[in-house]
Amino acid sequence: MEIALRLLTYISTSYSKVDLLLKNMFDIIFSISVFILFFPVFLVIAIMIKIGSPGPVFYNSLRIGKSGSVFVMYKFRTMQKDADMILQENKELKQEYATKFKITNDYRITGVGKFLRRFSLDELPQILNILRGEMSWVGPRPILLEEKDRVSDLRMSVLPGLTGLWQICGKNDCEYSRKSELDRQYVLKRNILLDLLIIIKTIPAIIKGNGFY
Repeated sequence: MEIALRLLTYISTSYSKVDLLLKNMFDIIFSISVFILFFPVFLVIAIMIKIGSPGPVFYNSLRIGKSGSVFVMYKFRTMQKDADMILQENKELKQEYATKFKITNDYRITGVGKFLRRFSLDELPQILNILRGEMSWVGPRPILLEEKDRVSDLRMSVLPGLTGLWQICGKNDCEYSRKSELDRQYVLKRNILLDLLIIIKTIPAIIKGNGFY
């Protein structure tokens, strides 16, 4: 599998109109199928979140998508309801986040949130973003507003994805620069076979509990 992944990532193949149509059809059909199949799981997760801590079930995050458009990305809430306020008031957390765009050992994460993040279950609501045409199943991760000055136009030339190369090549073990490079390589050399392989490789990565952070 690793050899196949390396070979595919070195094949520079531009998406044709037919390829894009197939990708869009796959996104819609696969999203509807997953939503129907996992709807009972969605309900259980929603109940767990409400019981675990006060606050809404969903967390809405503004992200930058294709061509620089701004959209609301949906996630299950994994932090305290006042997590954003805590970040702004805590200088150490704010500095770490500004540097890495993530925080190690983030005490704002709830007990239920830790479980959801470990198995990437908090990402499931992004199926709605895919159905709205704001995201795809495979692509670079959606860009944070504060990341915009560090991201090239190339990365914003395609729809962001729920999963991608860096999610199956280390995830949390990747530094920010490595993640950015893997996203760039995907945009340059993406093809349908690579998309399918990434989706297949994402499943064991989730089962292992690596998370998408």
